Amino acid sequence: MASEQRNFGTEISGNRQRNHEFTPEQRAAMVAEVYAGKSMRQVAASYSTDPGTVSRTVKRWKENHNNVSGARSGRPQKLSARKIISIQSFIKRNHSITWNKALLELGVKISARTLRRRLERY
Repeated sequence: MASEQRNFGTEISGNRQRNHEFTPEQRAAMVAEVYAGKSMRQVAASYSTDPGTVSRTVKRWKENHNNVSGARSGRPQKLSARKIISIQSFIKRNHSITWNKALLELGVKISARTLRRRLERY
C-alpha cells in the first residue's frame, strides 16, 4: 500500500479550526492547484474547507494579485503598540504609581481598566 502524497498545507489545515483564516502561502498553493487543473471541490477537500472559500481566494487573486487578508471592520485600537511600549517603560520607572495618576501624567484618554487590560497582554 503506497502512502498518499500530501498536498502543500494539508497537515497544517487538517487541524485548522472553523473560521480560522489561511496563511498567504496556503492561499497561494490553493490558487496554484486550481490553475494546475484541479477542481475547486478537490482543492477544498485537501484543505478541509468549502469550495466557496477556494473560489473567493482564486477570485481575489485574479482581481488583486495578492493573497493578503483584507482589513477588518470594527473599532480601531485606542492605543498603538508604540504607545503601549512607552507606557510600559513609564510604569517600570514609576512602579509605585497608581493607575489613575499614571493616566494623568501620560495624558492618554482611556480608563484605568483599559490600561490594565492592554498592559496584561504585553
